[in-house]
Amino acid sequence: MKPDNRLRQSPVQLDGRPHRTLVRDHWPVVCEYADEGDGPWLVDLSHCQRIDIQARPLAAMIPEGLPEPEAPGEVRIQDQSLITRMGKAQACLWRFGQAAAFPVGFNGTEITEATLALAILGRHTFAIAEKLSSLDLQAPGRSLPRLYQGPFAQVPCQLVVLDAAAGREMLLLSCSRGYGRDMVGAITNAGAEFNLRPAGEDRFMRMFENREKGA
Repeated sequence: MKPDNRLRQSPVQLDGRPHRTLVRDHWPVVCEYADEGDGPWLVDLSHCQRIDIQARPLAAMIPEGLPEPEAPGEVRIQDQSLITRMGKAQACLWRFGQAAAFPVGFNGTEITEATLALAILGRHTFAIAEKLSSLDLQAPGRSLPRLYQGPFAQVPCQLVVLDAAAGREMLLLSCSRGYGRDMVGAITNAGAEFNLRPAGEDRFMRMFENREKGA
């Protein structure tokens, strides 16, 4: 049998002019947009691999070397992988950039093509989010990163607050693929007064890596 080399497609196309692109694992990836400005930014991360994990005990299914979030809502990061704890027996594993492949025999359920993944970055991120959700994404006393589950733009979502420091705000969100265009439209409209612009994966990776370095 011939290998399937068809390109996969993101459920959305951001309204910007790509400046630099590549293909990774059969996904077209926009690394950078022309005139990204100084934030806030909207980034399409739908090409980043996402794996649903369900098991009792959950630790038995998490690849060796990756930390286990102990309670629902907790998030752990290792190198370029992120794990969110959704419930007692469920977690979601994200891989960003050039993260290492999962070990042979890992039996999580691939959900990448079935879902949309976006990031809102930079100043005014939470002002934009407040227009679209009643979730208290900046609740005091909660350690970051943190997972929230609930409506965003009236769509059931998983949201991860990676950072809330001024100028370094980072919010991830994921939902069913079919809501992609409506979700991007809602975020774009909410961010218009703040000059929200599309940005490429490189923008997200720089902020993500700087966060992990404490920079």
